[in-house]
Amino acid sequence: MGAWFGKSKKQPSRVTEYDKSILQLKQQRDKLKLYQRRIEQSLEKDKELARKLLRDGKKE
Repeated sequence: MGAWFGKSKKQPSRVTEYDKSILQLKQQRDKLKLYQRRIEQSLEKDKELARKLLRDGKKE
């Protein structure tokens, strides 16, 4: 009787190698986007500094 009305055991989630590789690719993509954003911000900051120095007449 208990077999009919009892809770069935849940199977543990199975993470495949494919799932792991997809996760790894997505993490790499996100890290690359962050790195690219930092580089672009640094480049823009340097350009702005160069413009300011040119306006002030300091061509060093």
